[in-house]
Amino acid sequence: MSGVPETLAWRLARFAAFGVLVVTPFRSSAGLRGALLLLAAFLILWSLRGGLAAALPRARLLGTALALWFMLAFASALMGPEPLNALQVVKRDILTPTLAFLVFHALTREARDLRLWSVALAIGLMVLTLMALHQPFDPKALTQELPYLGVGWLTAWLITIAPVFALLALNPDRGRWRTALLVLAAAGLLLSAWASGSRTVWACFALMALVVVGIAWQVMQRQQHRRLLVSTALGLTVIGAAFWASLEYRAATQAREGETAIAFLMADHRVQIWHEAMSMISERPWTGQGYGTDGLHEAFRQRFSEPWFRAMVQQPHNVLLNAALQMGWPGALLLLGLFGALFQAFWVRAIDVRADESMRLAAACGVALVAGVFLRNMTDDFLSRHGVLALGAVAGMLYGLARRPTSLPVAN
Repeated sequence: MSGVPETLAWRLARFAAFGVLVVTPFRSSAGLRGALLLLAAFLILWSLRGGLAAALPRARLLGTALALWFMLAFASALMGPEPLNALQVVKRDILTPTLAFLVFHALTREARDLRLWSVALAIGLMVLTLMALHQPFDPKALTQELPYLGVGWLTAWLITIAPVFALLALNPDRGRWRTALLVLAAAGLLLSAWASGSRTVWACFALMALVVVGIAWQVMQRQQHRRLLVSTALGLTVIGAAFWASLEYRAATQAREGETAIAFLMADHRVQIWHEAMSMISERPWTGQGYGTDGLHEAFRQRFSEPWFRAMVQQPHNVLLNAALQMGWPGALLLLGLFGALFQAFWVRAIDVRADESMRLAAACGVALVAGVFLRNMTDDFLSRHGVLALGAVAGMLYGLARRPTSLPVAN
């Protein structure tokens, strides 16, 4: 078992973590997923000699970047106009996903752990897919009440979990359960993404596929290259066709008469939103308006004169601009550094020729995770709530597989 603990507490921790993954994508599950995550952390502490620190990842740059990000957010929350509410946001959007990273890093040590997490993610994916197909996004009715996450949150979650199934597909195991799970997951990802009407999700899928394949080509045996090449060509063809179809669909329902799909894409309203965000940031470029400030949403929307923008726009639709709006440009730079540190943590494992193939492939999927999530958040900001919790959990499990120590100090 490669030194993996098999105490009752450890099994219960895995069960609690399984529940976290199942309920994370659902809006009303905040209390449940938080309780399950804390339970899993407690059971890990109970199981390991030396506590959770015994399973901490060896990634100093990532730890430093995360600590600096936390300190700036904490200070900004205290100095902002709503310190108590803002500190709750710090806990929700920084401390909780960090705990998720640590928990899933500790619990993910071998292929069977990946299979367990894949099943949990597939359960949530199937429920969301059924919801999205029952009531797909209608771009002509932007104020519709959707029964699921909402289009943006849905696509952010799809992008976050996709690398887990990509790693499962690269696994040499040929069991029937694996094939069935992959077919189910692929159908869920494609159908949910299609029902979302999103264009960005397909661009993220394409980028992530190219990243994984580019690294996997260097890692996998030469006889596997042909299968990898054929699978990639087929996947990119499907993604490209879906992107173009989504682009034309959005243009047909929202563009002005006679406006082409490309012209509609180039005239995206985010340009105006980003311009207004830059203007507001320039008013307090070094300190920002305060991290986690709820009133900031109302202040930002009031800067627009058009009724549509006032009704629909609450934040800059870019994670870096949103960080700068709250914490000034130092906040945006630290957040960029945090993404860079997470990328570096996976990258050094992906190019480590001393590591075995499975570890390097897990790191490749981690690199793709960072690239996809970063790109998705360049056109909106979903680095909060269940979006950032899912990122912490998936990053933790992939990094656990990428650096997998031979044993953990298990309490007797």
